[in-house]
Amino acid sequence: MIPSNLDNPYPPLESDSSLQRDSVVLQSKDLLVQESFPPKYILLLKGALPTPCHKLRVAINEPDIENQINLEVYSVVDPNVICIQILAKLDARIEFNGYPAGNYTVWVNGEKVGNMEIPGASLAMKGYELYSWQSQGNWYFSLLEGTNRLKSIEEIMKPDARLIGIDGLKQALEYLPPGEQVFWIIREIPGLSMPPDSVVDEIRVFCDQFGLQLEVEGIIPE
Repeated sequence: MIPSNLDNPYPPLESDSSLQRDSVVLQSKDLLVQESFPPKYILLLKGALPTPCHKLRVAINEPDIENQINLEVYSVVDPNVICIQILAKLDARIEFNGYPAGNYTVWVNGEKVGNMEIPGASLAMKGYELYSWQSQGNWYFSLLEGTNRLKSIEEIMKPDARLIGIDGLKQALEYLPPGEQVFWIIREIPGLSMPPDSVVDEIRVFCDQFGLQLEVEGIIPE
């Protein structure tokens, strides 16, 4: 099935039935992976639409029996609209979120563009480290595999590892297998902070529901 949280800003619409389907020019198709947990795969499409009046559509099919994810990239236009006949820039970004563990191949208009490897549910040797901080009124988190060393603030806050808000954190926690340990670390790392007790309690309840062992490791010294 197609994940409900798949980030596709260009889905086919019911209203497209009154429009004319057309092609697009794809100059590049790149599948990138960010070093986050779970790993985030991003498809970047660059090229051109036939005219400024054309709208981009990306139809993402369910993985087939070979775990191939096929995307149909095309355009639609109102045939009754008179439009200037010049190409329009196509610059699209699609994030593949929510796929279950497994190895996938991603295809665009019949051409393979890359592989996705979603890790399975296995316990980490040293659990996972959870970090939190507040910026401009918003809460951010990062969930990193445990190690024997203290992680730098740059490593913790790097964009690829950053989880936005409680919903972003919950989505990452859902990937962890039951029984996994999560250590919420604040101690000895300036720049980090703990959310209000109500948020901590909400995350505790969420971890309990998924069988995760959440431990708060410390607080910022006075």
